[in-house]
Amino acid sequence: MESLNFPHFSSKHSQVHIALFRDVTNAAALKSRIIAASTAEGSYGEKEREAVNFAFIDARLVRPLILIFNSPMG
Repeated sequence: MESLNFPHFSSKHSQVHIALFRDVTNAAALKSRIIAASTAEGSYGEKEREAVNFAFIDARLVRPLILIFNSPMG
């Protein structure tokens, strides 16, 4: 796992953790839970969104970090 800090964002949103997981067998269930949490209402919805406060990115779409950090948005 790698942790990155982006000081130009607020302290609450400035840290990112990156990890690569291989041979994930429950990707569909994880995706379904994230989608369900995003639409759940009330205190249950808030609790679920906090529990799944992360994102999954298809590693095949990621470019080398050097390109990301040197981009205008990076």
